[in-house]
Amino acid sequence: MNFNVIEYFSDCITNTQEVIIQNLGDINTNKVQSIVYALDIHYFNIANNNPQIIAIIMTEELFASVESVNTNIVLEKFPKIAFWRLHNYLVNNGYMKIDFTPKIDISAKIHPSVIIDENVQIGKNVQIDAGTIILSYSIIKENVHIHSGVVVGSDGMQVMKDENDQQVFIKHAGGVVIDENVNVLSGANISKAIDTSYTKVGKNSVISIHASVGHNVIVGKNCMLGGNVLVGGSTIIHDNVWIGPSATIKDSIVIHKNASIKLGSVVVKNVSASEEVSGNFAYKHTKRVRNFVKEQR
Repeated sequence: MNFNVIEYFSDCITNTQEVIIQNLGDINTNKVQSIVYALDIHYFNIANNNPQIIAIIMTEELFASVESVNTNIVLEKFPKIAFWRLHNYLVNNGYMKIDFTPKIDISAKIHPSVIIDENVQIGKNVQIDAGTIILSYSIIKENVHIHSGVVVGSDGMQVMKDENDQQVFIKHAGGVVIDENVNVLSGANISKAIDTSYTKVGKNSVISIHASVGHNVIVGKNCMLGGNVLVGGSTIIHDNVWIGPSATIKDSIVIHKNASIKLGSVVVKNVSASEEVSGNFAYKHTKRVRNFVKEQR
């Protein structure tokens, strides 16, 4: 994507006639030529010192309080709303999209009732069972088994309220990658990424019955997500993680390798490598058990 934001925003502070963005991001982005928004001086300072950021959307009042500026500035009364409106504009007008070549291998076994969008890649020896929906920009690699009633590539829930308190749905521009030897069981849902990246499920992992994997989630290799598990968007799950049935994982946290999350847990903070957590809110499982035993006395 190459888009001149001066053509879109009316109030830009810059010495050039072009501010070409390639990505939308947050203040810690590592994507080149990104535009972000800042709501206070702390976030502005972080963005202002990030060399990957080419423009910052902020209010006039906040701009008046800054001491130095290293990048281009866009002045908007509601920076967050302006950012997501730009996102939707870029998606709707074809600026934000994935370069994609569709391909379905002849060895794939696909039930006649399966719905497959045009821009999909399906590898060798894939099996897709009845009633499943595979949406655009989904990549399903070799030896994957997708059971009945699964949805791959749906939009996740990303909603904002505008200045009139009206809900605005955020368009999703990305895709899904399901790596080799993955099993996705009946009724599961895997949402595509919001940006032009992919939600990913690593090799040999299992997504169980009615589990939901949110947008921009990364699931590592050899992971097991039990039935009715809910994984919030932008969560990173490292290799060999076990997540028990009906667990809920907060968005944007990290679960490190070999961790175990017990059934029904509500996880709201990062989980260390090989740590076992349980409960609502979840914390170290052995401590949880000791406390439970004390309560029974």
